[in-house]
Amino acid sequence: MKSKFDGIPEPLYQFVDHGVEFSSHSDDQWCGTAPFSEKDDHLYVDPATGKWDEKQLGVSGNAWTFLEKMAHHYREQFTPDKQKALADRFGLPVDAVLVDDVGYDPNTNAYTFASRNEKGTVLDIRRRKLNGKPMSTKGCKVRLWGLDSLSRAKPGTRVYIVEGESDRLAMLWLLKKNGRLKDVVVSCPGAGVFKDDWAKPFVGMDVATLFDKDDAGQSGTKQVHAKLRTAGVTAKAWCHDDDWPDGLDLRDFTTHARKTKIPLTECLNSGIIKRLHPLELEDDERPTRPRLVFLTADQVMNTEPPGYIVDGVMPPGVIVLVAPPANAKSFLALDLAISIASDTPWHGREVEAGYVMLVNAEGFGTFGQRIDAAISALPPEKQRLALSRLLITGDAPAIHRQDDPSLIIERARALDEPPKLVVLDTLARCMPGGDENAAQDMGSFIAGVDKIRDALGCAVLILHHTIKDGTTERGSSALRGACDVMLFCKLRDNALTVTFDKCRDFAPPDPMHFALQPHKESVRLVAVDPSAAIAAISDKLKPGMVLRALKEDGDWMSLSKIKTKARVGDSTARRALRDLVRAGLAERKGNKHDAAWRVADSNGRGKGQTVKAVDRKIEGKRSLRSTGLDRLKSRESAEKPGVSVKRSLRSSSAQRTGPSNGHTPGGP
Repeated sequence: MKSKFDGIPEPLYQFVDHGVEFSSHSDDQWCGTAPFSEKDDHLYVDPATGKWDEKQLGVSGNAWTFLEKMAHHYREQFTPDKQKALADRFGLPVDAVLVDDVGYDPNTNAYTFASRNEKGTVLDIRRRKLNGKPMSTKGCKVRLWGLDSLSRAKPGTRVYIVEGESDRLAMLWLLKKNGRLKDVVVSCPGAGVFKDDWAKPFVGMDVATLFDKDDAGQSGTKQVHAKLRTAGVTAKAWCHDDDWPDGLDLRDFTTHARKTKIPLTECLNSGIIKRLHPLELEDDERPTRPRLVFLTADQVMNTEPPGYIVDGVMPPGVIVLVAPPANAKSFLALDLAISIASDTPWHGREVEAGYVMLVNAEGFGTFGQRIDAAISALPPEKQRLALSRLLITGDAPAIHRQDDPSLIIERARALDEPPKLVVLDTLARCMPGGDENAAQDMGSFIAGVDKIRDALGCAVLILHHTIKDGTTERGSSALRGACDVMLFCKLRDNALTVTFDKCRDFAPPDPMHFALQPHKESVRLVAVDPSAAIAAISDKLKPGMVLRALKEDGDWMSLSKIKTKARVGDSTARRALRDLVRAGLAERKGNKHDAAWRVADSNGRGKGQTVKAVDRKIEGKRSLRSTGLDRLKSRESAEKPGVSVKRSLRSSSAQRTGPSNGHTPGGP
């Protein structure tokens, strides 16, 4: 039997399959009429490349843009009577079939489903008659339907893999009806049809498979999970409840049209359809370690870099905030969390708003008073938003053990969207029984943190303590190597300085300076001008003398040279240099044995004003005690007599208890 493709060059298969009638041709050009043409014989196609030009309409392109044009044409033919016919055939409400890439081909009396790649390019149009099976376009490869919506989803988004076009339409309608507009649904062409290279886009997503309750569907579930595992994707396998008869599929969970017992249109609130239960997998079908996956350099270059949770300071990664006990690191973390939860810029930096999950493993104690202080400057609507999006637990998970990170992920996935930030306060409390000095235990802790980060696509902020002298973080150096950002904060006379000690993928920002402002029985952070914060370090004569020595030399200086030039002892010089570095006034390079210091470029060298202020203090020409910071302290003391910041910090630390473990916590 003669086929309509006989004598047609392969690059023209898609044109012929979608109704183009060629009337003449030469070696380098075929002329014909397309379904969307206004006049005959105005479509010209190159038989070698598939590039086309419709002269009358003034449009042109390649084979894929032709499919895009046809998909648009088919949508225009999808009239209300055709919509109702398709909905009745699928047993769905009419509004369930009103999806952009569904159309109707009057030439073949078939319904069309346009399949796009991750970039949104149409690479296939499957057609299906009411009582027939779907068929791909001649010359096109079968593909997942809905892949373009998956590519727009953020890591941690809930993604359902279903079987066939009708089940995807049913699931999309069910999600929309329940207000879950961010969830994604992707359909396979059939049970078990899932190619090896289809798994990669699902990496980092919260994946669940929902196939038909029949032998083919359950066999297909296992095949799909095997392919997902090769890409390192851990997916849930779901099937219909045991008391439902065989042969039912996802459409039977959406409407009375197919006369099922209960339409489950109100059952997505818990995060997964009720009346479904996990499918037990054999041991050899369970998720295993992901195989080694290599990308081409071109793929790496075209990978979109992650944005920021807090602009310029906090990417979606592992962040470590280090400080000695009672140096306000918990106040700083809470201030960050409130900004993200309330969609409020964090001291001038834009945030990506959303849920924040805070593990307050040191116990609640006076934490409610801290929250009240942290939200006190926000307008009422922002306060309500912050209180609804900030989720807190007093339990202490063991992040270095396999199961506990999964508990955090499970709680996060029950939310209507993944959290933007998870806070672990502190590392020691979230590592019970572990040795933070042991690289193996710290490696297990880091693996747990990475698991949370990868599953949710969020930032994980770890609060950690310094060693006794306050110069560096406590424990194994594996933590520093694994984190994306490491910050240090130092509290001196109510002035809090935050410095960026490590930034993996961006230039370290300038130090940030805050004052602790009393509020009722707690305190809140207030950003202050850097020059006011310098007063705290300038109040001491020795740091000023060391800073002057650095300024006068102008180059890298060893410790012995600094001691000689500043005329100070060893321990005094070390303390002064540590404070100057923390305040952003000096820079350090080298290790313990060949360390050197100089005046920071961003302060002493480029802006000598700061150093001059210290000089004036040293020479007695002017006292810096009357800075804006001191005026702020004086004003607050007048407004709230009898309450000091130091007393508030000590009180908060003393009252805080851990309800789940009974420990008396240390500092914030």
